Amino acid sequence: MIATIDHHQVNLKYEWSWFRGKSVRVTTKSGINLPMHRQTIKEVLETTAKSYGRVQAHLSQIAADKIAAEDIDLLSLHLVLNHFHIYNVRRLLKKEKGKKDLNFILTDLQHYEAQSQILDFFLHLYPEDYPAKCKIITGQSDEEFRIFEEYKEGYENK
Repeated sequence: MIATIDHHQVNLKYEWSWFRGKSVRVTTKSGINLPMHRQTIKEVLETTAKSYGRVQAHLSQIAADKIAAEDIDLLSLHLVLNHFHIYNVRRLLKKEKGKKDLNFILTDLQHYEAQSQILDFFLHLYPEDYPAKCKIITGQSDEEFRIFEEYKEGYENK
């Protein structure tokens, strides 16, 4: 099934895994390819649309006119779908998180996973200018960004 979130086409299809059971595979033209284990297409669409609207509005306000609206829209979709996947996996693995809300929480933008995704997103699109764009979205100073980038590099290359 092809659905539209804002103006982004999202492909959703059911798949079966002997380990996780019925899942929804979410793919986009921008390279997202994630399983949403034990979810329905309806749940994925509702949660993604609600979270996308909240994240997109928040990032648009932060970016003002400093970052293209198309980039903010695509970044919002990437963050929402990646975090939905992460929240969902954690909920499946930890019994105490069984009722965890899968909607994106704006305070999660300050966490390592989100900031790492923001850096990777802009690095891919703007290899020469990614630090400036990242610092706008994350609110980091030059020094904070340098430290974060060094930490990320060390963490990913253990």
